Amino acid sequence: MHIQLENITWNITQVDEIKVSDLKPNKVPSFTLNSDSHRISGNSGCNQFGGGYTFENNVLTTSKMFSTEMACIGLMELEQKINTAFNQPLTLKTEGSQTMLTSADGKTVMKISAQVAGN
Repeated sequence: MHIQLENITWNITQVDEIKVSDLKPNKVPSFTLNSDSHRISGNSGCNQFGGGYTFENNVLTTSKMFSTEMACIGLMELEQKINTAFNQPLTLKTEGSQTMLTSADGKTVMKISAQVAGN
């Protein structure tokens, strides 16, 4: 099954074992990959992040990532895990209706869902 990853805003629903819905962040963590500029941009619940990326053979590799550094009470672990996740090659996979990004060893690093208009 082919999943379009680029030019869609993806909500991050889980990072490692942290379910985003349990934390009630200021903003729903999300990211967008712009295929024209090859730039990733998003937020990790409080802070904004961005950088460059390549997406080939279902593998997302980011480069020159940056993040704003506001203190976010109760969200620092989530923010750190999102930043760490994007600093490694991630493979896009699907299982049923679930879309996820996995590490090189096959471990699910992040679960994502396409953002629906109005979310």
